[in-house]
Parts: sequence; structure tokens; C-alpha cells
Amino acid sequence: MFRTIFSALALTALLSCTTVPMPETPEAPQEGQNENPGTEEPTSKTLVVYYSFTGTGRDVADYETIVIVTPLWWSNMAAIMQSYLFKEGSKMKDKKVGLIVSSSSSSISSVVSDAKRLVPDAQWMGEALWINDSNRSKSVDLVKAWWN
Repeated sequence: MFRTIFSALALTALLSCTTVPMPETPEAPQEGQNENPGTEEPTSKTLVVYYSFTGTGRDVADYETIVIVTPLWWSNMAAIMQSYLFKEGSKMKDKKVGLIVSSSSSSISSVVSDAKRLVPDAQWMGEALWINDSNRSKSVDLVKAWWN
């Protein structure tokens, strides 16, 4: 569980460093100024869903990109995450969805299959990222590379 939370926090930190907050009310251009002076485009909102005992009540519909971070338990996705995806998966239709799985050593293929079954209409963002005992020390770098 701690590896999963660490991976989720690493991804959250990465995303918070790369997002550009937009002002609440745009300023009107001054006379003679170009209305589009080459400013950065607004970034999409990203939701990081990870296993925890407390959780929060975030609405999936408010996000364009969703990253699911879950541990592997006895060759299966954690039951609480399966329940969450069973309930919320249909709301992820046409959203960009990525998957990060932590495990000791077991293959994550069943977790990937479960995720794609529970969220069938998502735009999956490439391969799932597997954080295991052999690469755990490099998890921050792995998450950065996976995100890019």
C-alpha cells in the first residue's frame, strides 16, 4: 500500500509542477495589443485516483485525464479499486486514462484486463506502468518517463 501511495504522490507532485494555472477572469487586452499574444494554452485537469482508507468525493466528470494507481493483491486489482471502477468506470467514457500498478513481483496482466473491462470506453494512454520491488527505488523517474 505504501508503494502505491508513494507512486500516486510522485505523480501528483509531477503534475503539480507541470500544470499552468489559469487566471479566474481573463484580463481585457490593452488598446493596440494582440488579443492572442502567444500565451500558453490552458492545461487539462488531471485526477489521480489511488487506493486509500479515507478517500475523497471527487467527480470524475470534472476531469479530462484520469490516472488510476492501484496495488496488486494476490494477482488481482485491489477489491476497493475494482468497486470504485465498477461504479465510476462508465463516467470515464472518452477520457484519457492511464494505469499505474504496484506489486511485489507478480505480473500485472490481470489488473490491466480488469481495468479495461471496468472502463471499456476510455482512451487508454499506452501501456500500464508497473512499479515492483526491483524498480521501486526509481519510481519517481519511472513515473516521469511514463507520464511524458
